[in-house]
Amino acid sequence: MSNVLVIGSNGFIGKNVCDHFMKLGYGIHAADRSANSTHSHFTIYHSFDVTNDDFSRILEGVDAVVYLVSTLLPQPSNLNVELDVIENLLPVIKLLEAIKDSGHKTKVIFSSSGGTVYGDHDDHIPEDASLVPKCSYGILKVTVEHYLKLYYDLHDIPSVSLRLSNPYGPGQNVNKPQGVVGIFLKKILAHEKIEIWGDGSVIRDFVHVQDVASAFAHALAADSKADIFNIGSGKGLSLKDLLSLMFELTETNSEVIYQPPRKVDVQCNILDIRKANSFLEWKPNIDIREGLASLIADKLSKD
Repeated sequence: MSNVLVIGSNGFIGKNVCDHFMKLGYGIHAADRSANSTHSHFTIYHSFDVTNDDFSRILEGVDAVVYLVSTLLPQPSNLNVELDVIENLLPVIKLLEAIKDSGHKTKVIFSSSGGTVYGDHDDHIPEDASLVPKCSYGILKVTVEHYLKLYYDLHDIPSVSLRLSNPYGPGQNVNKPQGVVGIFLKKILAHEKIEIWGDGSVIRDFVHVQDVASAFAHALAADSKADIFNIGSGKGLSLKDLLSLMFELTETNSEVIYQPPRKVDVQCNILDIRKANSFLEWKPNIDIREGLASLIADKLSKD
């Protein structure tokens, strides 16, 4: 079985990807900027800063790279555009240059964003829909996709970009202002007030992180050129309905405060996942009720 380099291995998605790949028998070369790994599911661990370190030193002996690093969230990315480019675009180009110089056709699987690249759409969004990102975060995700296509056309470096919807599940950092499920759950269990930007009618596509990890495995196994796939549940849920379900499952309630809507937020985002169903032979298996119930039980067992 091949060796996979997971860059961003200590993050929410990274931990779940490493766990899933290890169960499948892959050798895991983990890389993150922390001095030590936060889990043990790896063969080799590299303390690595994507903005300063040399990618060539961590590419040796790997057959594919999963790139999960993103240092800024969608909302603050518009306030730090130059930093966003330095930390989230240039490192990917450095990675591609290192792969090119190595002489190997190391496959790259990139974590893109189905939640920010499309803008507002009323229905299920296919991969060939118009791209209208509202934030630097989304713009750079699209830009990386274009560079991946360029490096395939020029240097035959294969890649897959997975446009993720809204992942949730075990290991989410509830202290970050991203990942509404984790944020809501933390406040519900602490009986704190919950803030919603807008009237709660915003619709999102929530996908369990274990299904996301499975999608990365399917992308790794698939023949690819410079392909792009939506990865989500294919189902929409408003923030109001999400909260109602979480109140039901926790058998509790919290005061909800509605704030003015933010310009960076799209009103409706539901991904069309038929291409991934067909070409990657992947589909999500954990519905939102099951996923939330499991997450809540896990959280309560640790508190």
